[in-house]
Amino acid sequence: MKHCGLPAAFVVRDLEGLEWFVCAAHGDATAPAARWITRTPFPEWFQARALQVPPDGSHVCNEARAEAQ
Repeated sequence: MKHCGLPAAFVVRDLEGLEWFVCAAHGDATAPAARWITRTPFPEWFQARALQVPPDGSHVCNEARAEAQ
């Protein structure tokens, strides 16, 4: 397994408060295997913390993806 690596679209949080970056596909609210309970659009997460919004592609999806066999 490797990290997805696509550009981050959301910051998600699980029940324990852990936050991580996910792409649009892994941040899909209808995804059946979602491990997160809240999601915030990438720019809004930084703005809410008074942080400069990084350029697109500077943060990537941390979800795992299966490697081709």
